[in-house]
Amino acid sequence: MDESVLWRLVGGEEIMRDQLAALIEAAAVNHVTVQVVPKERAGTAGLSGPFVIATMDGEPDAIYLDDAAEGRVASNSSEITEILNWYDAIRADALPAQASVDLISKVRQDRWMRL
Repeated sequence: MDESVLWRLVGGEEIMRDQLAALIEAAAVNHVTVQVVPKERAGTAGLSGPFVIATMDGEPDAIYLDDAAEGRVASNSSEITEILNWYDAIRADALPAQASVDLISKVRQDRWMRL
């Protein structure tokens, strides 16, 4: 995720605290990796829009793309390859998992714990 979402108020301070706490909890699960792309990284591939990669043993990857108008499943292999390359580029720009959790915790404390 882009670091800016940690700072942007959506739904109020309590909701932000709860959402960031939920991310920290999710990151503690073995099969979940949470990574943050720091704001200093300009022009990351992730700015192209959200997508979900579904991987199943023995099956080709399926990719769901979403935009403001509609969502769709990517179907051709060249598009799937391009999106998998975006994913690799985003992960390369992102902080390692523990550093990402540390940043989420710090933003939660410094920005959203002001009561």
